[in-house]
Amino acid sequence: MTGAFVDPRVRPMKSNSNHLTALLGLMFALTAGVGTAAGQEAPDRIAAGLEARLKVQTAVVMLSGAWKSDDFTLHIRELPVHDLPRSLYIQMIRTDDPLDTQWRQVWSLHLVGNELDVRVSEFAPETDYGAIFTGAWAAPEKFPPIARSRLYAVGDLRAKVGRRTIRLAADSPFPTLQRAVHHLDMEIAVEGDRLDWRTTGLTARGEPAWGAETMTFRRFKHEPAVVEHENGLVAIDLLEGDGREARTGDEIRVGYTGYVMTGHAFYSTEWQGEEAVRTTLPAEYIEGWNLGIIGMKPGGVRRIIVPPWLGYGMQPRGMIPPNSWLIFDLELKGAEPADADAESRTP
Repeated sequence: MTGAFVDPRVRPMKSNSNHLTALLGLMFALTAGVGTAAGQEAPDRIAAGLEARLKVQTAVVMLSGAWKSDDFTLHIRELPVHDLPRSLYIQMIRTDDPLDTQWRQVWSLHLVGNELDVRVSEFAPETDYGAIFTGAWAAPEKFPPIARSRLYAVGDLRAKVGRRTIRLAADSPFPTLQRAVHHLDMEIAVEGDRLDWRTTGLTARGEPAWGAETMTFRRFKHEPAVVEHENGLVAIDLLEGDGREARTGDEIRVGYTGYVMTGHAFYSTEWQGEEAVRTTLPAEYIEGWNLGIIGMKPGGVRRIIVPPWLGYGMQPRGMIPPNSWLIFDLELKGAEPADADAESRTP
């Protein structure tokens, strides 16, 4: 025989042979080791890249969760942001009032070489866009991704991540803070269920301008009831309340604010100078609003996400475009069985 048998059904692997040779060479370098500097460069680079990505994951895991101090609750949760790397949504609220937000930020974690940097952004102030993400830490899959165009950066922090500690620092002032400083020194230490958050603003001379006090938070299990109804309505109980649940036929007192997903508030009882409206369920409002109140307890705070078919549908209404998803923040002040006269009244 002068030649080997070639099966015509099998194509020669000309284009893949070089890739296979390179892959075998890399595997040999990683497993057997190569004595030359050039041979060691690739595995060193791979190891450094894996270590850097591990820093990102470590930071996300250590910070994420619900944290409580004497007066405040800190919610930290990873949320998607358009065209940005892994990002944390951070919201500090008063513990006794989940709608009283002290501040909210987005931290985008990205690698510069093998070092972890954090870009701190805040929500553009011209609308209430940031307000629609209240409760996103409880049910992130029910909210849209955060639009990058609605954020503005206030500073970049360099991060050092240890086993239990994250240290953040920046050399430029944060113009949105009460007093601009030359240097912001922020240190977050996590140990077990304790988080110590210390922020100090320094002058150009390195002298403390404000802060230097440590706020201590304790991690706690916070899993508010999240209910998605078959009709598409989503209800998130930010504060449960006490007593008898509201039901059809009750006379209720409720304060509320409504938003469209662009972040514009289209109605609030506070705009009318009222703490609450008084009506009977079901009221002459949209179906989603009525369904969202059923089951609430007095003193409770609930956020509901209303699909278009339970809202205004294809009909535009003022600043509400057709086919709009809506968000309502509901605060139930009271609910009592209505008498015959009350049941005949309309709001």
